[in-house]
Parts: sequence; C-alpha cells; structure tokens
Amino acid sequence: MSSSGTTCSDSAPKKRTVVWNPLNRKVVNETCKGLGYDAHQDCNKWTIAYFRTRPSKAMYAAAKTGQRLKWIPGISELCKKDRLALHLYKRMCKDPEHYNFYPRTWRLPEEFGILKAWERREGKGKILIVKPSLGSGGHGITIVKSTNEINPLCSAVAQVYLDKPLLVNGLKFDLRVHVLVTSVKPLRIYVHDEGYVRFCTKPYVRPNGKDGEAADPYQHLTNYCLNKTNPKFIFNRSSDADDEGHKWSFHAFNRRMREEGRDVEGLWRRIDKVIVKTIRAAEDTLVGRAGILRSRDLDGGMCFQMLGFDIMLDHTCNPWLLEVNSTPTIKCDTPLDSKIFTRCIR
Repeated sequence: MSSSGTTCSDSAPKKRTVVWNPLNRKVVNETCKGLGYDAHQDCNKWTIAYFRTRPSKAMYAAAKTGQRLKWIPGISELCKKDRLALHLYKRMCKDPEHYNFYPRTWRLPEEFGILKAWERREGKGKILIVKPSLGSGGHGITIVKSTNEINPLCSAVAQVYLDKPLLVNGLKFDLRVHVLVTSVKPLRIYVHDEGYVRFCTKPYVRPNGKDGEAADPYQHLTNYCLNKTNPKFIFNRSSDADDEGHKWSFHAFNRRMREEGRDVEGLWRRIDKVIVKTIRAAEDTLVGRAGILRSRDLDGGMCFQMLGFDIMLDHTCNPWLLEVNSTPTIKCDTPLDSKIFTRCIR
C-alpha cells in the first residue's frame, strides 16, 4: 500500500498485523503469515507497517505507541552516497585510526576542485571509481584513470578504486550483510549471520589505467542486477548447493575461507565493527530526526530499518565499506534467495 497521504485510526491496534507497499516481494507476505501475522493492506488496523519507501509525514504523525514502522527518519544520511561520505569523512578527521575502513571519497560537484588538487599532489596513477549519488544496481558507474574523464558538474561520489581485492576462483566479489536497526536512542543494532556473496562474472584483471579505455563492468562491478545480464551468469539451483554459481551464502563463503586457512571469526568481528562505526557516524543526525516521534516512542523502537551493507575484502582479507542500502533487495530469483531472505525477515 502506498504511504502517500495516508492516516491511521485513533486507537492503537490490538491484532498482530502487517501493512506493506504492494511493491514488496512475495517472501515478505509468506513469511509474515507463517509467523501468524494478519497481513493485509488496511491501514486502520496494524501493528507493523512494512514499507519499501519512506512513509508520509501523516503516517509518522498518526503512529501510536506500540506501533512499528519500517523506516527510520533520516536514514538517508547513511544510504545516500554523498551523505555517507560526508559523515564518515568527519569521523575520519577526528579519529583516523578507527575510521580507516572507507575508501578516500570526494562528493561531486562541490569537491571536484579538492579532488583535482589531490590528483596533482598524490593521485598520479591512482584509479578512481565514480558512482551517481542516487544510483543503484551498478547503473552509471564508471572507472577512470584521470579526473579529466569526470564531468565536473555531475552529482556523484568519486572514490579511490580498491584495485587489489581478495578473489575467489579468480573472481572479484562483495558481501551483502543484512543489518537490523531497531532503535536509534538507545542505538540497537543486529547483524544477521546469513547473507549472500555476489560475484563478478568475468575473471578479475586490474584496470590498465589508460585514459578513455572503459573497464569491463563484469570484471569490476559486483552488482547482481548487472551481472545476471551476462549470459555466463550461473544461477543457483538448490538451497543446499549454496556454493554454486555467482551467488553464495555466507555459510559457503565461511567454509571456503576456512579451507584457505583464514580467521573467519576474526573477519566477522572486524566487519561488525565497521557496521557499528558507520551507523554511529550519523547517530546524532538520526537521533535528531527521531524527535518527530519522541512523545509517543516510549522505548525508542517505534521505527526500525533493515539495511544492506556492502563490504569488500582486500587481498589481505581486510574489510572495506562500499555503501549502505536502505531497501536491500528481497527478490527471490533462486531457491537460495528464498532461504536467505526468509531467515532474514523472520
């Protein structure tokens, strides 16, 4: 159900029900019903409103104590690439030792001059990746050798490209980590122990850095929406064969890392720290935005958010944050998708 212009009843609901946007996937509907929720699209009686887009101000204003909305006010401070870059840069300036997990990033167009100065001073030979500020699915991303290849007026972020990634079977990959934030004051964060590994569909080759020569996106971009368009993409055929094809489960990934003699537990502790530090970078802003609910939000949990953290590992198995997604996909294209997303939603 669309949230635009919607208001709710005067009394708090008594039944466990869920309201969601019709764009939500079948897995949400089936999982909620399996938990005993009365899932419908009637906004007058609900306990949890499960939206894929930001609810209207009227929905926030009408929410009652005991109701839960899936959208934390101000969450875009983490999920818009330019805002995330700004918050992490501020923290890095204050605490560089603990905020060293995010590639050097510039917000365009306002920091294009700073980027040019960096390039002249220390960026010679460095490769940059340029991402639209509001882009998704790999659309509009370019890899460049020189700032001369960047439109100085574009709305984007430019990052130093991580050109020495950890590879599995010769392929570049990233980790989509599902994170649940149930409150911002006090801050409550839960990291799910299952997610998926997204692989490129062509063996990785470091960009040669020649001006104007486009890098092959199937070698360098791990976005699932992009790679599944490659005829060579292999879809998983069974939830038990979780190391099959170009999307794996964390369970399969952990098994492979242990086979290579890597400290899996230590890796996930480092990833947990990256997640907590990232959210804390925007904590003050999120708490301020939550003021719209303060008089009715008795336990700080009126709003919640499931986030998708994209993490890449370098050749030393050190985690790097790429971006944070406010509406991580829950579309089920394979049996493995269904298994993972059902667990996460539960």
